[in-house]
Amino acid sequence: MSPPKRQKTSDIWNFFTPDVDHYAKCNICKKIISYKPTNSNMRKHIKTNHPPVANLTSQTNYSSNKTVDANGHNSAINEPSIPSTSTSNDNLITCVDVEVQARQPSISKPKQQKISSFIPRKLGVSANKIITDKLLKMFTQDYQPFSMVQDRGFNDFVKTLNPSYDIPNRYTISKSLIPARYEEVLLKCRSLLANARKGCITTDCWTSINTESFIGVTAHFIDEHFKIKSILLACQLLSDRHTSLNLAETLREIAIDWNIQNKIILAVSDNAANIKSAITKELGWKFFGCFAHSLNLVVTDGLNVNSEIISLISKIKVIVGHFKRSALSNEKLRALQKKSGKEPLKLIQDVATRWNSTFYMLKRFVELEEYIRSTIAVIDKDLPILTQEEWKICHQLCKVLKPFEEVTKTISGEKYATCSLVIPLSNGLKAVCQNFINRELNENVKVVVEKLNSSLIERFKNVEHSNTLALCTFLDPRFKMIPFSEEFLKVNLKKRVIGMVTSILLGRQSAKETATTAEKETELNVNISESDSDEELSIWGAFQKTVFSNAQPKSTANSQAIVEVQRYLECDLVPRSKNPCEWWSENRYYYPLLSEIFQDTFCAIATSVPCERLFSKAGQIITERRNRINSNKASMLIFLNCNEDL
Repeated sequence: MSPPKRQKTSDIWNFFTPDVDHYAKCNICKKIISYKPTNSNMRKHIKTNHPPVANLTSQTNYSSNKTVDANGHNSAINEPSIPSTSTSNDNLITCVDVEVQARQPSISKPKQQKISSFIPRKLGVSANKIITDKLLKMFTQDYQPFSMVQDRGFNDFVKTLNPSYDIPNRYTISKSLIPARYEEVLLKCRSLLANARKGCITTDCWTSINTESFIGVTAHFIDEHFKIKSILLACQLLSDRHTSLNLAETLREIAIDWNIQNKIILAVSDNAANIKSAITKELGWKFFGCFAHSLNLVVTDGLNVNSEIISLISKIKVIVGHFKRSALSNEKLRALQKKSGKEPLKLIQDVATRWNSTFYMLKRFVELEEYIRSTIAVIDKDLPILTQEEWKICHQLCKVLKPFEEVTKTISGEKYATCSLVIPLSNGLKAVCQNFINRELNENVKVVVEKLNSSLIERFKNVEHSNTLALCTFLDPRFKMIPFSEEFLKVNLKKRVIGMVTSILLGRQSAKETATTAEKETELNVNISESDSDEELSIWGAFQKTVFSNAQPKSTANSQAIVEVQRYLECDLVPRSKNPCEWWSENRYYYPLLSEIFQDTFCAIATSVPCERLFSKAGQIITERRNRINSNKASMLIFLNCNEDL
């Protein structure tokens, strides 16, 4: 007699019919599903292929007291909310009806909300401060005017976001919140700079639309984590004449205020005689003229050496100026570009105060040569006409000036130190000019190249002899001593670095020598006395005396310095895309003494670009619409913009 079949009590059997050998057939889609040893496969099938039925199944409570009839179908003692049927066809009809009914949306009566939910809750102190801090960033980071808080649209917008927030008025922002934020950031910056070992400063002057003169000073250093930090020290009104004495006095006051007068290894500015005299003669700091300014002067010298080139550039300026002024001509130029399927581009006008602007003008002019020629032919204007040879000269000038533009962009970066780039980039430009001289070029272009080469040699002849620049290049794991052109410069540089490392070692040894000697003598006396107390004669005591008397240092400070420097030089160069600061952070324990020199030296900046960018931001604050803003308030906003996120 076969054992009785196990009762199928699970509610899932309302949607399945048992089949042979632990298989069941879905009553909805007729698919055969295995249910050995559990029902999980059947539940998964319903959930995946018939979601409405699955949702309804999960919400329905079935009685656990079920029996199975002779055909293997469920028969409930207590009727469930969905009655089971006796035939598979009836099951199919019932399940399909259930699935259709489950898809119909249910209508529920909304709950009545309490009246307290409509009353704005008062913000806590911390929540109010968070919102206020974000509001202040609109003035310090986006340079929005303080009067914005009085605008109706802005108030409606804020009240919609958070009705509980009370917007401070413009006077509270200007006279209380901004000064408080300034003091907070100022203390943070002082703390950062106090931990700096050495630093480099950049400085420049600027005149606002109010004809007020400002002086800006930025500091750059490497922190204990080998990351470059830049801090704006001051952007303040300079009411006195820009004499070397007045400039020196202002810079001295700023340095004393920040307590960095003994930490400055290099001061960078433009090549003006007054600031150079103030830094070198009055203050006694080491001065370096902005590399980007000098490079711009090199290009200017080259383009102004030949009358034919000067005349050609003047023609191009006239043509570009016409398209900038004439909307009709500019629209025809755009239409021709669109007709050919090209995204319309605008011509670029040369600006005397902007670096590389002549190159950008020529480059865009050459790009649109076909369209410019066609447009000039159809417009009724007396514009200069370039000959085929002049167009050829334009193409060649673009090729000649492109390396100078690339170097200017590279040297103007603000996220990395740039002093180590001066020697390899200047030597690279000289090599490029020599290559152009040896090529087949238009005679007028060749004159330009020769002048560029001679001007490079004249203006950058001493860069390899600069101790700071040479040391920065040496400590850059991408370059080391490769960029130097003369062998004796490499030899002298290596000797100087070994001497610096030796000095560090000697300083440490002299501080520890007395204490170490006393400690060894004490230890020896204790060992001997203990040994004598145990034995009348101690062979190890005599041996220890001999060891101590003959003890000599394993190596001298100079030999240790030579080993570390040589080990650094023998390791492979890293790719140019690698950040030198990251490399030194990873390898500081392999070269502990050189890493200290790196922290003291590699902070040097090769350009005054940080101040240039500073005054670009200042120009967004002191505008024609905000020309009545107080200079002290403007200085606070600029300071916060530069230093708030440190």
